[in-house]
Amino acid sequence: MKFQKNKLVVGSAFEYEDVLMLSVLQAIPEGFDAEFELTGKIISGQDFTDTLKNLGLDLAAKAKKEKETKKVQNYVCNINVKRPVLVNKKLMLELVKTLQSSCYLLFSFTVYVCSKCASKVVLNPDTKMYTCEACGEEEKKPGKEFSMKTKTTPPRPTTKQKGVPKTETQKIATKIKFCQAILSNTEEARTMLINEIAPDFLDEIPSKVKVIELVNNYHVNNLVFPPRELMKNSKLFRKLTIREGSLERILRADKNSFENVIQFKI
Repeated sequence: MKFQKNKLVVGSAFEYEDVLMLSVLQAIPEGFDAEFELTGKIISGQDFTDTLKNLGLDLAAKAKKEKETKKVQNYVCNINVKRPVLVNKKLMLELVKTLQSSCYLLFSFTVYVCSKCASKVVLNPDTKMYTCEACGEEEKKPGKEFSMKTKTTPPRPTTKQKGVPKTETQKIATKIKFCQAILSNTEEARTMLINEIAPDFLDEIPSKVKVIELVNNYHVNNLVFPPRELMKNSKLFRKLTIREGSLERILRADKNSFENVIQFKI
């Protein structure tokens, strides 16, 4: 997380995009109800078409099958950049909160907000100026930006390193490029983000900081398997297997480093 003069720039690894997205959406000014374009992809192990329809979205999940067995691998909904979906803040919040527990939400969107009246700002292709749709205020740069840019292909786990082995810093830098977010740098937004991603480090983070880096390392040291004879389904068997271990959280605030270890059983 980088604290710049007028904006916060945040990067996250895969599986943290929904948390970051909610923070960006909640940071959009209260009362902002203008529509904006949404693109990206939704991936899930179950069909979520009915949920999309219930939310009023004309979208559908398509089954993706394995080539050899023809069994359904997962369900995917692509929202192409050539045919983006129009949504507003309220609908997006409802969409994310409804699907985040069962789906990967790999979304991208950009919202520009007028610094004068907090309404939607659009780029005028003729003047190359950003113009407010409500008050007509023109700016060379949009007053406030709230955006998400997420890759639509989840990273694949690999044990092989190509070329020179990467340092830990390089690995982290690569991982957090999966999802990039920008939001207005306000006291409210800073507090909300820190409370969301680092509630266990509130006393350690200084009031003035330029860069915050948070690393989560999971260490599984024991597996508790369910009775194999009761489960012929291998996916269900893996799902019901209990994992015991620890979560090592390392937070770096500029040049200061802090650590917290949390035991888990899931």
